[in-house]
Amino acid sequence: MDACVLEDGTEVNLTWPQVELIAGDWGVVTAVNFLDSGWVAKGNYTACFPGNTDVKDQFIPVSRMFDYIGNTLIRTFWPKQDKPLTPPLRDSILRTCNIWLSGLCGSGYLYGARCELLAAENPLAELLAGHITLHVYHAPPVPAQRIDFILEYDVSYMETALTA
Repeated sequence: MDACVLEDGTEVNLTWPQVELIAGDWGVVTAVNFLDSGWVAKGNYTACFPGNTDVKDQFIPVSRMFDYIGNTLIRTFWPKQDKPLTPPLRDSILRTCNIWLSGLCGSGYLYGARCELLAAENPLAELLAGHITLHVYHAPPVPAQRIDFILEYDVSYMETALTA
């Protein structure tokens, strides 16, 4: 990418305050070439922002991780469909899922995660129907939206430098 352009080819060069307004206040992803460091996407909000501020819904990378985990679990455990619903099957699914989630945590893709089989989510009638529900708790990292620095003159450094 070497420019942002309108449909008619006119280049668009946004100032940093404009980018902050568009990406931060309005929640629209835009492109910026700040200090000529290369073009990057700026903005992490999904289209539900600012009406929905649930972290799993509002941030693109968090929502994307929810999709990734859900899709991977379906693809991984689809072959277990129609197998006998036994304790070894249940334990295999739980163990495999937790090992995989631990790997995502260890790689820094999640703050933490676990998979559990909760009795309240698996009433006898559902189990008799061959339905098992596993509850996956996970927390993908949120994006660093803003990094602020507070600058302060520390007179003690001057005193040390000039009195030594």
